[in-house]
Amino acid sequence: MKAGAVGADYFTGRCALAPPRSFSSVSNVRIRIVSDLHYAEHGSRLRRLDALAPLFDGVDRVVFNGDTLETRFLDVDAHTRERKAEFEAWAAPFGDRLIIISGNHDPDFGAHTYLELAAGAVLVTHGDIMFPEMAPWGWEARWYREEQARLLAAEPAQRRHSLDTRLAVCKRAILNIRDLSPRYPLRSSHPWKRRLRFLWSLRRVDEILKAWRRTPAAAAAIAETYRPEARVVVVGHTHRPGAWLVRGRHVINTGSLVPPLGALAVDIDGDRLEVRRMRMEADRLRLEAAPFAVFSVPATCPERRAGG
Repeated sequence: MKAGAVGADYFTGRCALAPPRSFSSVSNVRIRIVSDLHYAEHGSRLRRLDALAPLFDGVDRVVFNGDTLETRFLDVDAHTRERKAEFEAWAAPFGDRLIIISGNHDPDFGAHTYLELAAGAVLVTHGDIMFPEMAPWGWEARWYREEQARLLAAEPAQRRHSLDTRLAVCKRAILNIRDLSPRYPLRSSHPWKRRLRFLWSLRRVDEILKAWRRTPAAAAAIAETYRPEARVVVVGHTHRPGAWLVRGRHVINTGSLVPPLGALAVDIDGDRLEVRRMRMEADRLRLEAAPFAVFSVPATCPERRAGG
């Protein structure tokens, strides 16, 4: 089989908003995972899509694990539509070499909400289900928590505790409350509201620090609850890059191209998992040659549970 053919016995993609997709597999496939690129968003270092070309060097598949770009306001914001069209035109030549997982900024974008790699040993998901508030530091955290609880309560009891349902509810709740976001293009911006948001921003710092401390354990809990056979969990979402050992599981957060903390790339090649720092240099992404961390992916895993 030619290089680049990836398949169901190596990894399975589950999609909460559309039917699952399957892939053919070879044992020597190499996969690279990044997240939180936030293309052309305020603060992101990624201003040109061609800067991402190095991500495809030496690998068969590249996974964008959520928050690739903003898609929540397509129906009301021309800028958002333009950026999405630019991204789709750029991505088309890569075909199935590029796999996109949805995040909280792009909950309706991409074919997947999570991937299971290496026969279930590695779980990859954006991380927006780590916290009941989705983003505890966000202006709309309380409304999200309430909307998620409402949607979960409406699900059949036997489905409420599956990973597929939890992620589907997460994405629907994000879209349902999007008009409450300060980023909503049609939201009024009266002076008193700007002052209120400034006061909220002071509280956000504390909430962000708390979320950073909670993330490793929260990510490990996703595997413990929904995929106990997973020994490695790869997330993004909180923009704090790092690798931790939590209750016998490796948790990796790939960070973000939004400053200040930086970004990581995760490479999976057979039973070897490498984590590399990456940075923007002169409008081009550069991956460091020396790994930041190296793990061994278990060769065998217990039988996977169905995901809803």
